[in-house]
Amino acid sequence: MEHHLHIKSAAPMLITLNGTVAGTLENNAQKISAKVADHEVFLCCYPIGAKSSSLSYAAKLNLGNNPSCSSDNIVVTVYPNNHIELLCRPFLIAQYAPPKELCSCSINNGTAALVETNVQSIIINENSKQYSFALPEPLNEYALESVALDKIKCVKLSGKTAHNRQYLLYAGLMANRWEHLLDLTADKIEAGSDNSITSLALANDIAKHGYVEKYVLSESGFSLAESYTVYMNEKPQLTANPHLMPYAFMEAINISNLPLARKYLSEDLSTALNNEHLLTFFGDYSEVCWHNYADTPTSLAVIYGDNLREAKIFNFVIDDGKITNITETA
Repeated sequence: MEHHLHIKSAAPMLITLNGTVAGTLENNAQKISAKVADHEVFLCCYPIGAKSSSLSYAAKLNLGNNPSCSSDNIVVTVYPNNHIELLCRPFLIAQYAPPKELCSCSINNGTAALVETNVQSIIINENSKQYSFALPEPLNEYALESVALDKIKCVKLSGKTAHNRQYLLYAGLMANRWEHLLDLTADKIEAGSDNSITSLALANDIAKHGYVEKYVLSESGFSLAESYTVYMNEKPQLTANPHLMPYAFMEAINISNLPLARKYLSEDLSTALNNEHLLTFFGDYSEVCWHNYADTPTSLAVIYGDNLREAKIFNFVIDDGKITNITETA
């Protein structure tokens, strides 16, 4: 049986299949496509244009009835008609970087510091009490200070990421030990006079949604009090483009905005589907994307799973500017 491999990468790399160079990938918009007849394929990824200390990696792919991969560095997505997409993760860097202190502040009997090695981490040392936390992504701007929230002694780290998003972290002294209280990355973060924290994260979708979360402080730390979605404009931005309509519909389903989702359905289809059916029709999926491996402009690939994933293809029938039917294709 012949399989169609489509290889993508999150970092510049050279790809070999069974010892033969398949090509190079310079960015995540490129892909290498290859046909293979073997049920067992050895794939190797080598860094290019990167530090020499980046570690190459290899994986054995089994492409039988139940495809599998020997490495967690490769995300496998199985599409219909023997198409398999392989996403190669970035390389690990085998390099020790001496700690560099970026900023610090004093606490009662010790210090708190933002330290950079291969990652950025906040480290607190106070007598025998220690705390460390690796940041989810590096900060370009940062400020560290000792603050008191009600009766809780805290260290507050605030800053901005390389993508100009705001970051906020609180560590607090709880029951005579430093504990992680909160960390957020969002497009906007505000503190209330009652020590509540509200964040806004842009969805970057067609309708221009934003996700709002509000955290409140108690004696045990921060907890999520409420979360909801808002429109960044006065009303949602709709699309009349038949190629974008299925994607806009799925974006609305993904955030449970059923009134918006129904705006894309014909009256007959909207009447036939109750809210529970709309929310559960596609199941527990992890991603929605275009179906790039077939000439079906109004079809979407709904992805299920994490590292070993399955793509189910849904075809959207559009008539007179509305979705009139949704079917899963083989």
